[in-house]
Amino acid sequence: MRGTTSKLCLAFCINYMPYKNIEDRKKNAKKYYQLHKEQEKRRVKKYKQSPEGKAVKKEIDRRYHRSSKGKEMKRKGNAKRRQFGFIPLNKPFEGAEGHHIDSQRIIYIPEGIHRSVWHSITSGVGMDKINKLALEYYDRQVKIKVESN
Repeated sequence: MRGTTSKLCLAFCINYMPYKNIEDRKKNAKKYYQLHKEQEKRRVKKYKQSPEGKAVKKEIDRRYHRSSKGKEMKRKGNAKRRQFGFIPLNKPFEGAEGHHIDSQRIIYIPEGIHRSVWHSITSGVGMDKINKLALEYYDRQVKIKVESN
């Protein structure tokens, strides 16, 4: 019962009080939160554990992981988990895959080139061949950039 009263008071405080400007409304909402901090923390925790709260969290995560920032962080996280660094030498593009030329640096190269030679950075198999292809591609891209400027 008490949590319901808190929600009603907060809703009333934020949405229904006749304030002349939004700053006053924000100030009073902040003051209310300070007075009922522990109660609000319990309410939020309970909401996050409810099926509705979990569904909202899942949707927010889904949207984030589909964004360009979310995808970038996923690549960084995977590299870190595998104990590789993540220092890109060029920008990713459509149809590109990141290739570690060493344990720290990445070159984005077309998927066709990247998958043309089987390689493993941990064992070193095929790294000479694929690094040669990746660096040739990178050099061509740098020359194109320099010539166009």
